[in-house]
Amino acid sequence: MAAVSMTPPNNVLSTSREGCGYNAIFRYQWYTNTNALPMHVIGMIDRITENRKWGWTFKPHKNMDYHRTDWYKDQTLIITFEDQADLIQTKLELAHLL
Repeated sequence: MAAVSMTPPNNVLSTSREGCGYNAIFRYQWYTNTNALPMHVIGMIDRITENRKWGWTFKPHKNMDYHRTDWYKDQTLIITFEDQADLIQTKLELAHLL
């Protein structure tokens, strides 16, 4: 039986495009109702946005305590886009996943 690699493909903190990815912040913003961005959704947003830029960041809640083991639960995922149409299309296609 072949060994299974636990290393994620490519850099999961960025997309396949330069200037996009984690902490890339653009004008049009979607404050989601979740605290994480599933890895498979990154590729989906890349497909929707084609060659335009997008990124994501997190906004900590007021009760954020980084000393807790589940600290990540007290943050909100914000997905940002340079193009308003990409924001709208992403919400229409992917809101059920987030």
